[in-house]
Amino acid sequence: MRDTSQAVQRERRAFVTAAAALFAVLAASIYFAMPRNVTTQPWMPPVKTAFSAFVPQGWAFFTKDPQSEQFGAYRPHGGGARPENLSLTPQGKAENLFGLSRRQRAQGPEEALLASKVHHWETCEGSNDDCLRTAAARPAAAVTNPSPVPSLCGDVIVTNQRPVPWAYRDLLSDTSRVTRAAHLRIRCDD
Repeated sequence: MRDTSQAVQRERRAFVTAAAALFAVLAASIYFAMPRNVTTQPWMPPVKTAFSAFVPQGWAFFTKDPQSEQFGAYRPHGGGARPENLSLTPQGKAENLFGLSRRQRAQGPEEALLASKVHHWETCEGSNDDCLRTAAARPAAAVTNPSPVPSLCGDVIVTNQRPVPWAYRDLLSDTSRVTRAAHLRIRCDD
């Protein structure tokens, strides 16, 4: 009986020691991922460099830069009307079964595949509407949509767009700024 209680105590100590070590590594990785501040001591930069060799990814490994460019797709309309946004997101829309449908997740890679087929992008200088109307007025390049479940077919304007920084959200009506656009005639094999 005594051997069993000693074994349980050893296992408990081993568990507590392992949990404490894991917590220490986690706390250190959080601390060393932070930029220099008033708590940074002169001896810390070399330790941070050595620690990042042990835990190289940092916390940015798990996230995408929120200001990075993304693709978009719009359906042009004649007569100067604003082009229709073809995005299937956000996830929580009723059409997406409030996030249960996964079809909208396939649209990003589909847009990337189509954008890789664009040979000539038009750089945008003015407003999003002006850029999209100018792109719609240009001749469309014919491409084939390689997606197994295509959501973009026919006359489409493919764009690169950058999110509007949070600080300027009240100055612009759009949430993103189109940086370049291309007019495509997309053929989907059914």
